Amino acid sequence: MGSRRKRKRMLGLSKVEDVPLRSLDSSRGTVSYAYNQFKGNLLTNFLNDLVVLQKNGLEKDKCEIAQKALGCFVNSLTEIPTGGLLTGPIFPIAQKFETKYIEWNSVENSDKNPTKKRRELLINLRNIRQKITNKSRVLQFELANNLDVLILKSGYEALGELISMAPSEFKNLAKAYSKYMKRGGTGF
Repeated sequence: MGSRRKRKRMLGLSKVEDVPLRSLDSSRGTVSYAYNQFKGNLLTNFLNDLVVLQKNGLEKDKCEIAQKALGCFVNSLTEIPTGGLLTGPIFPIAQKFETKYIEWNSVENSDKNPTKKRRELLINLRNIRQKITNKSRVLQFELANNLDVLILKSGYEALGELISMAPSEFKNLAKAYSKYMKRGGTGF
C-alpha cells in the first residue's frame, strides 16, 4: 500500500485540486466560435459545393480567391502552440488541405476522366478536414488564446469575396456564411 502512495506522490496525483483549471469560452462572438464555424461549418459547406463543381472545376480567378481564404486560414493557425509533446502543430494539416484543394482545381478538363480524379481528391480533402477537426479538439484552449484573429478575419473576408464573385457555384457556402454573419459574424 505504501508503494501506491509513493507512486501517486511521484506522479503528482495526490493534490489534483492544486492544478489550475483551464477554462474555455466558445460561445457566440468569441474567437473559438469564429474558428469552429470556419473549420466546421464553412469548410464543410465549401466541400459540399466542390461536389457539384467536380465535373469542371473552378475558373482560375475564383480559384485564386478560394486559395486566398484557405491561405488566411492556414496563416491564422501558425501561431498555435502544439499543446504538448505528442500533439504537434495544427497548421501543417491545414496546409495539406490548402495544397490538396489547389491540386483538386489543377486537374485539367482535358485529362483522362477529370471528374474521377477530382472525386478522389475530394475524398482526400474530407479526410484532411476531419484531421483538422480532430486536432482542433485537442488544441481548443491553445486556439482560443493564440489564434491570430486578424488573419482569420481576412479568411472570412476572402470567403465573402468568393461568394459574391461566384454565388451560383458556392450556394452551400453562401448559406452558411450568411447565417454566420447574421449571428454577429467576425465581430469578436
